[in-house]
Amino acid sequence: MSVADMRIKENDLLIRLRDRLTRAIEHGRSDRWCLALWSRFIRARDGYQCIVCDSDDRIEAHHVFRRTLVPRARYETGNGITLCRKCHKVAHEGFNGRPDLSLPIGAQGGDDQDEIAFYYLKLLEAAEARDLAHDEFYAFSNEMLYFFVKVQGFEQFYWRVQEKEITGLIMAYNIWRRAPEKMTMAVLRANLPEFF
Repeated sequence: MSVADMRIKENDLLIRLRDRLTRAIEHGRSDRWCLALWSRFIRARDGYQCIVCDSDDRIEAHHVFRRTLVPRARYETGNGITLCRKCHKVAHEGFNGRPDLSLPIGAQGGDDQDEIAFYYLKLLEAAEARDLAHDEFYAFSNEMLYFFVKVQGFEQFYWRVQEKEITGLIMAYNIWRRAPEKMTMAVLRANLPEFF
């Protein structure tokens, strides 16, 4: 079988798994069943190996943003990454409970901006290496993209996604690799008041 044929077969499998997840959600199947299908899709999409260390031993699907922080993103394919047990344990070393939403992300630990950016970078690299379409296999709802803007700023990225200039995955990486826009502006105003 040629490399092209293998890619077609892999894409067909991913489409079937994604569509199965979508149908389960649309038909109101149980949370447990939908999460199992989401996990199956994420692991298959990532080639059944840890995106961080490339291990294929004891792999697990991980939510980039905890289900307790962004409950509506629990089944979004752009909110998932495959990690081995060791890397998954590292991801959960910080706070892993229900967050206090009045505090900034990461204030309680467990939602580290650098870690989030790193995960989205690794997903971008994997998508490019495996020639996977971002919008098809790393999808974000407008609600999730708006959550990113609400927390980080950089509304221009949201509109670039809407205009199909960039994908949601590229937006996610670009937003989370930067300091929050409001913080950056506050630092600039404090240190360079003559420019504001």
